[in-house]
Amino acid sequence: MKIYKYKAAMPSTRIQHILSSSEFHFASWRTLNDPMEGYFRYYDSDHSPDELRRIVQGKDAHKVCCFSLADDEMLLWTHYASNHTGVCIEVDTDDARSAEVTFEAIKYQARIPWLRRDDNMIRSARDILSTKISKWRYERAILAFSRGPNDSYKVGRITRIILGIRVDAALKELVERSARGVPVIQAKLELETNSIVS
Repeated sequence: MKIYKYKAAMPSTRIQHILSSSEFHFASWRTLNDPMEGYFRYYDSDHSPDELRRIVQGKDAHKVCCFSLADDEMLLWTHYASNHTGVCIEVDTDDARSAEVTFEAIKYQARIPWLRRDDNMIRSARDILSTKISKWRYERAILAFSRGPNDSYKVGRITRIILGIRVDAALKELVERSARGVPVIQAKLELETNSIVS
C-alpha cells in the first residue's frame, strides 16, 4: 500500500531526519490537530468509571503517526506542507516496516462515536482513535499505531519525494542531497482541472 506524509518546510531538519533514517515521528493522540481527536460519547449507565479509565489508558498506550492515501489533495498541501512550500513523502508499507507498526484506515462519520455495548459494538481505544467526523474526509487518512518504546519508526520504504509547487531552492537542494537515490519530483498545478499533479 502507498501512503503519503505531508511535511512543512520548516524546520527542514525534520524532513532531513526522515530521509536519512526512513523513520517517522510517532506522538500522543493528544497532540494531533483535530480538537475532537480521540473523543467518544457514552451513557453513564452503560460504563463504569473503571471501564472508561481503561479506554483512556488504552488510547494513551498508543503512539500515532498520520498519513494519507492521497498525494494530490490541495488542502493537504495547504494545511500540512506549509502552503505548498513543503514536501509529500510517498511510502510503500509492504516493505521495510518496523514490527511495532500497524495501520488502520480512518473511518469517517457524521458525529463523534458512541461507546456502546449493544449489538456487540464495544469499541476499543484503537477503534475510537481511528474514527473522525466527516469534515475531515478530504484527508483520506491512514493512522499508523505503535505501542513500542520509541518515538520514531520505519513505516515502510520511501519510494518518492514530491516537492511542493512553491518549494524554495534551499529545501529542494536539501531534499535532493538527502534522498539517497529516491526519486524527487516537483508537483505541478494543473489549471484545466484545478488540481495538483505529481
